[in-house]
Amino acid sequence: MAGLESELVRHALMTARDRSYYRVELEVGEGVFSATLEPQKKPAKSPLAAISKESTAADGNLMIKARHVGYFQSGKEPLKVGQFVGPQDVVGRVQTLGIENDVEAGVEGEVIEILVKDGDPVEFGQVVAFVKAGA
Repeated sequence: MAGLESELVRHALMTARDRSYYRVELEVGEGVFSATLEPQKKPAKSPLAAISKESTAADGNLMIKARHVGYFQSGKEPLKVGQFVGPQDVVGRVQTLGIENDVEAGVEGEVIEILVKDGDPVEFGQVVAFVKAGA
C-alpha cells in the first residue's frame, strides 16, 4: 500500500460501505489498493421501526445529522421548514477535502427547524435539522 495514505483508503472504504458498493479500487501514482466488501445485511424492520434513540431529541423530534466533517452545502433544492422528507432523501451535502458527501435524512417526517446554512462548518454527528415524526 506504499504511496496511498491510510486516510484515503479509510474514506474510500467508508464511502463504499455507506453507498452499498461491494468493490473498491484505488490507484494514485504507483500506489494501488483494491478490496471486495461483504454485503451488509439489511434489517428486517421498516426504516421507521429502525429509528434509534440516537436519532430522537429529548422533545421527541427526530434529528438529521451530518455523517462527515466539512462544510455544509444545500442540495439542488434547499431544505425548507414544512417540507416532508423520507429516510433516503438527500437534504444537502458536506464537502470534505473537495469530496461531496450526501447528507441523507435517515428519518421520515416534516422539517420543523433547520440549524445550518450554506457554507457552515459541520462536525461528525452534528444535528443539521429537526423533523417532526410521521407528519
